[in-house]
Amino acid sequence: MTKKNIDKGQIWMTVFGVVPVVLLMNLGEYFSNDSGMRILYGGLFGGIGGAIGFGLYQIVKDKSTLIKGLTLSALLIISVVTVRLIHVNYSDTRPTLAQESEFSTCPVCGYKTLTTDDKLCGECLVELTEIEMIEEGYSSIEEFIKEEQISFFTPDSIVEDIDFFNPKVSEDGYEKDLSWKPIASKDTILKFNKEYAEYIKKNPIEITITVDSLKK
Repeated sequence: MTKKNIDKGQIWMTVFGVVPVVLLMNLGEYFSNDSGMRILYGGLFGGIGGAIGFGLYQIVKDKSTLIKGLTLSALLIISVVTVRLIHVNYSDTRPTLAQESEFSTCPVCGYKTLTTDDKLCGECLVELTEIEMIEEGYSSIEEFIKEEQISFFTPDSIVEDIDFFNPKVSEDGYEKDLSWKPIASKDTILKFNKEYAEYIKKNPIEITITVDSLKK
């Protein structure tokens, strides 16, 4: 066997081995959310792909260039189809997983902040439980929600309108549920806003900072 034939053989063997490794090692990301396990799975699938490619090369290495080319094409197609099928299947299952972990809407502020394990809203910091309702002195959840909405949506200064749906995304990154509807009306909040602003104006809060207080 001449050096030229040896070089061609090495090229064919390299291509047969590298193509499935490069394609199949991408499957690791579909089998784990942990970065370390993704690398492990990627190495495993890449190794399997390399072994298959090397095995096929051993079968066709003495065949004609046409046979080797067709075999390599078939290997490439099978690898691509395998990755594509797993990708499609993974994409189809992702919405279900997302729905399971998706935040539900807080009845008070309308932002999607609540989980099945945590009833404390990360935006308005209200915990809508019967225990909290009783401790706050409310006789119903509806009354509890309404009063908390008035408190949450009332600005410190006098305004002419209340926008329940802006910002669409809060400063903490929570998304507003556009299908949510407040119990408290705009008129109620605007009235409270005016009364609150007048009260603050008549009873300003004075904060005195002394050198001694800073030393404490």
